[in-house]
Amino acid sequence: MFDIHSITLINFRTYKGTHVFNFPQQGGLFYLTGSNLLEPALGSNGSGKSTFLDAITWVLYGRTTRGLKASDILSWHVETGAQVIIELTVGKARHVIKRTQKPNNLLIDGKPVDQKELETFIRLNYTAFTHSIMSPQFGEPFFSRSAAEKLTLFSDFMGLDYWLIKSEEAAKLARQQEATLTGLRNTITR
Repeated sequence: MFDIHSITLINFRTYKGTHVFNFPQQGGLFYLTGSNLLEPALGSNGSGKSTFLDAITWVLYGRTTRGLKASDILSWHVETGAQVIIELTVGKARHVIKRTQKPNNLLIDGKPVDQKELETFIRLNYTAFTHSIMSPQFGEPFFSRSAAEKLTLFSDFMGLDYWLIKSEEAAKLARQQEATLTGLRNTITR
């Protein structure tokens, strides 16, 4: 799994300019709120809370929880490209993931990667992420899914396929060892 330390949004949707958010490092449940400074009567509605959470999803998966991709995430207020940079710890090492739009790039610690490499690196695909880490406002909730879909999500999230593969490899190795042992017994008997 991974721990997020900070996120930087640069011209991402309603966030014009550069905005840096540092996450608390202690465990717990945190309340995210905001203030709509353009229309104070709306309170925290329209203050960018959902967009902030979409930025986390976009930097990791290239799409938001609303399904927005590519040019849909460019800030409405500027002509330049968007960037989201996230600092996180994967395992015991700290890393930086950066996704840009206009030009379209995806980097881990400055090295270009593709989406599959990133998902392997963070050990979580989009579906597992949106049903275990980020519960989106839009989309199908976990408990509305079929039993088979829930099982697939658990398997993805827990990395159970890895253990199935290793179990098959161990069984194959055991069969090979048994065949070798049988061959040696036959040689001794002759």
